[in-house]
Amino acid sequence: MASQSGQVYLALALWRRLGLHQFFEENIRAGREQIDWATIACILSIGRLCSQSSELALSEHWYAKTALDDLLGVNAVDVYENRLYRGLDELLPLLDELFAHLRERYRSMFGSRFESLLYDITSTYFEGQCERNPQAQRGYSALVMWRTLEMWLKGKGFGDCARQVLKELGSIHSMDVVLQVKDKADLRLRLVGKPDKMTADLLAHMQLKLPTRPKRIQNVVETQTP
Repeated sequence: MASQSGQVYLALALWRRLGLHQFFEENIRAGREQIDWATIACILSIGRLCSQSSELALSEHWYAKTALDDLLGVNAVDVYENRLYRGLDELLPLLDELFAHLRERYRSMFGSRFESLLYDITSTYFEGQCERNPQAQRGYSALVMWRTLEMWLKGKGFGDCARQVLKELGSIHSMDVVLQVKDKADLRLRLVGKPDKMTADLLAHMQLKLPTRPKRIQNVVETQTP
């Protein structure tokens, strides 16, 4: 089955460029949870950016159709509704610290200066479809990632085309190929589709490089092929 790779790869790049992986690893409490809350925060934000779905839809439909199991090392069966909602509870006490972090990141990345940030922490939608209003469809850190993508693209000379970029990257998929090996267990490789020339040029201008080498997959733990 093909998995969506392009959008989630871009979203993960935005997450890391904003330093959110480091922020949550340093600030969110650690307990006995099987999946750390920093990773859950990442899944919530990427899901809202790429899918604009509820926590139930993310866990039951969306996550398993993406390559995040490969990129984050978390199996789809371990991403369920209750865990995602509990992740929201863990994020709430960090709002002030998160704002301070994002303010400094925007200042260093784009030279932006501001003292307030409109930040949606709800898990609800505006009434209606709001198809022309991306802010109404995304919450949590996803809105910040969306704005970062817009500013990133403008800085590269692409103008206001964040929606189109996500659409183009949505065409890039990965697929698992199972090869029969004589006298051995089947070999399962994950291959990433090659983007068309326009999308490849866009990724090059953004200094993003999709993985090209096939990966040997065993219970989502990858090993680069020789």
